Amino acid sequence: MIFHFDPQQAPTAGRLLYIEDELSLFFEEDDRLAQAQGGRDRAEVSVGPVDLTVHLPTHKVLFASGYAPREGWRLDTVTPPSHQTGAVAVTGLDSAPGMAVHVDGAKYGVTFDGRSGWLQVTAGVPTHEALAFAQGTVIGVDAAGRLSGLWLKPKFTD
Repeated sequence: MIFHFDPQQAPTAGRLLYIEDELSLFFEEDDRLAQAQGGRDRAEVSVGPVDLTVHLPTHKVLFASGYAPREGWRLDTVTPPSHQTGAVAVTGLDSAPGMAVHVDGAKYGVTFDGRSGWLQVTAGVPTHEALAFAQGTVIGVDAAGRLSGLWLKPKFTD
């Protein structure tokens, strides 16, 4: 899968939450129509414990969510790469509505920085370029446009 950045488009509006009692990341979309449509015409790209939701007709990556228990997180300093804002689309995704596919065969680890509140989901691939495509969510790619990592800053809730 190749990820394409478009800084001319707006990022997905909403807010990224970490729901403590569910041990999960949840993206609360601001767009009421998108909420009403639910999962129609959407698929998931799995990146370790995080899923990227993709709108299949446009190939636009909308937001990140997923089951991510804290027990699997390593504690360390996390700083997202320098990035701009915009939208991201993915090509090479072979999926149908409601299905999930793995982004690649890499093993993605989760690192959490308790001071900054950032989560990092990477497989150790260097980041060439990064983009914030939804509130609290940055995606990084290598020089060929393949995923290098995600940086997430959710609001933690009870």
